[in-house]
Amino acid sequence: MLKADNIEVWRGQTQVLKDFSLELTPGVITAMLGGNGSGKSTTLYALSGLVPLKAGQIWAGDTQLTGVGPRRAVAAGIAHVPQGREVFPTMSVRDNLLAGAATVKSRKLRNERLERVLDTYPVLGAKLRLAASQLSGGEQQQVAIGRALMTNPKVVMMDEPSAGLSPALVDTLIDTIRKLGEDGLTVLLVEQNVGVAVHVASEAVVLKAGAIALHRPANELLRDKSLLAAYLGH
Repeated sequence: MLKADNIEVWRGQTQVLKDFSLELTPGVITAMLGGNGSGKSTTLYALSGLVPLKAGQIWAGDTQLTGVGPRRAVAAGIAHVPQGREVFPTMSVRDNLLAGAATVKSRKLRNERLERVLDTYPVLGAKLRLAASQLSGGEQQQVAIGRALMTNPKVVMMDEPSAGLSPALVDTLIDTIRKLGEDGLTVLLVEQNVGVAVHVASEAVVLKAGAIALHRPANELLRDKSLLAAYLGH
């Protein structure tokens, strides 16, 4: 569904991604692991059209996404849940969620999507009128994921969704991500928490210095302590 072919990304004079290639398997959850500065977040920004490519191409199925920008990426079915949640703090929970369907003209369709999100996160149903800043960190993460789901995506990319969450909320997050895979969505999950990543993902890729150093079944990566030590320092 989503494919990056030999892409390069520079930030100023620094090359962040080099000859990076990845093809996501449709309907499969793929975890992306790596140390700080390895290029994980930049990968998601590149795939969602938020940073320009120096070289290479990005495709969503037969749709060329190279250089088209984030609006076209969303239209092609790519949703991005950024690191740090980035909800709109002064806006209501309802308006935060509806922002994900801002380009949808049909009120009926927007409301149908909202109902599906609230079925996934029923706790938000009682808090639709509250400002997003009044929610807990876990609830704000639910809003951020729900906003992405409002775009009716085919691919959902999440950047460190477990960061700052309590163990109980991490368990809820794991259940949610698994459900997305069961519903047929393709998921690319960037995580520092290896335990979370390998418990939800079928495949795992490890980034090192802006390139994929390893691509393995996720459970195989967890079992191989030498790999974890060599690539992730665990």
